[in-house]
Amino acid sequence: QTNEVDYSSQWKIQIGHDDDEIGTSLDEWQRRVHPDDIDRVLQEVQLCIKECRKDFKTEFRFRHDDGHYLWILATGSVLQDKKGNATKMGGTHVDITERKLIEEALAESEARYRSILEAMDDAIYICSPDLKIEYANTAMEKIIGPNKVGTHCYEAIYGIKKQCDFCDISSVLAGKTARAEQKIPSKNRQYHVTKTPLRHADGSVSALTVYRDISELKSMEKRLK
Repeated sequence: QTNEVDYSSQWKIQIGHDDDEIGTSLDEWQRRVHPDDIDRVLQEVQLCIKECRKDFKTEFRFRHDDGHYLWILATGSVLQDKKGNATKMGGTHVDITERKLIEEALAESEARYRSILEAMDDAIYICSPDLKIEYANTAMEKIIGPNKVGTHCYEAIYGIKKQCDFCDISSVLAGKTARAEQKIPSKNRQYHVTKTPLRHADGSVSALTVYRDISELKSMEKRLK
């Protein structure tokens, strides 16, 4: 109600200040929020106070004394009087800069890896342990059609309603590579299929499947026999 804030010593140290270098005004906090984040964060704080929430959480960039920005995870809770009116808001700042840098690096790495998959002639898709498609490159979309993310692979590829009898997802998720020759009846094409485990940064595993069209090769083998 007074826009005065009691900043802890640890909060001040986090952004490079001694205990006596920061006052008690809300502006001490507000002017350090990154210009690109401040409008959003203020709206979130105001909504939190209006709704008297106990589970406020947001992320934003916050300026350190030396000029660089930290990524902050802010949590908070609104205190109420007996009538239910908001009286105070308490909260914490957690420095998540390292986590954000890792996330950004992973995002850049994933973008590069997906650009490689898109450039390949082989049809490729990635599916989750419950056999739902997480990604399909352009070559795969030519086989199964666009917008199949979230669809079960057996339904998208083979048009059936249950897991394929020859499915080897369990061994792939266990770390093994599986290879087989399979035919997609709807396309009347034969493929050499390779499935390998794809490990994510969070420890989860998906299956990356590559379909290489060997129809011409099989036709040639028949003619030579």
